[in-house]
Amino acid sequence: APFSHRSWPLHLLFVLSFRIKPTVANANGAIDITSAMAQPMPNPPSWPSSVVLLTPEDEGISERVASITSRLTDRHTGHFSSERYAVLFAPGRYEDVSINVGYYVQIVGLGEDAADVVFSASETARTGGMPVRGIHCEAMDKRDGGAGSLDTFWRSAENFHQDLPGRGLLWAVSQAAPLRRLHVTGDLTLSEPPNYASGGFAANMRVDGALRMGSQQQWMLRNADIAPHLERIVAPADHTSEHWATLNDTAKREALSGTATINGAWSVVLVGVEGLAQSTLDAAVAAEARSEPVLDGPVTYTIVDQAPTILAEKPFITVEEAEGGTDSDA
Repeated sequence: APFSHRSWPLHLLFVLSFRIKPTVANANGAIDITSAMAQPMPNPPSWPSSVVLLTPEDEGISERVASITSRLTDRHTGHFSSERYAVLFAPGRYEDVSINVGYYVQIVGLGEDAADVVFSASETARTGGMPVRGIHCEAMDKRDGGAGSLDTFWRSAENFHQDLPGRGLLWAVSQAAPLRRLHVTGDLTLSEPPNYASGGFAANMRVDGALRMGSQQQWMLRNADIAPHLERIVAPADHTSEHWATLNDTAKREALSGTATINGAWSVVLVGVEGLAQSTLDAAVAAEARSEPVLDGPVTYTIVDQAPTILAEKPFITVEEAEGGTDSDA
């Protein structure tokens, strides 16, 4: 289920990586080879300049990240750049932040779960019509006949709550650009039609809105929950509040996770995903029954009811307040 596993504090990562006593076996038994390993790293670590640590008290976050990663949001200077950035967000609420994630940029929330780092719009922004996009990724070539998202590679985002009803989260990417452990209030939109996209992977997701593949050629979604509390969902982007209020639960579910909403171009794989509409379940049954390959025909939906019970997740990074001070575990 989404959020079923907890983060490993970073000091535990260091324990596992540097402070255990690894051994090798020989005729006389096990020999401790700790002395041959690197010395323990400081805690908190000494970050290189490619790691940017931010807190809710910091000002100008959007502008700062845009400046640092400006070459990586340009497909001409970013596509094969040697620059790399990890942008880490300490627990708390970040209001009115808009960050377009570029090549070789990783966005990381440092909480123990997704709810600890929240991107939202302030009351001033909501009432004043100020566009707040939170963490997002646009198609990098929107020219007529351009690549769209077909070379929007090599970036990731994890471990936060994007609380932007009515906007949700846009992640118009192709390969090697995963999302994991996110809570999205609003729609999760994975392309910008008519621009092509060729992703992708997301895992451990909760989406309080619609799941929109759009022009994605292929996508795999694992361990996700689509609108677990249907009665709390505000109208998705293509419905007015008035019309949404008239729909019954079945119609609402279709509007959030039916085939007309999920869409996609070729192949959609859904593993351990809750909250799918009946049309999507039926489409998967029909796809399984087909014996011939489909070329530019109906989208092939593949549904696996339950994800494997044993998964080797990449560890998450967390920060903790130390006793007697603000020393961290990150």
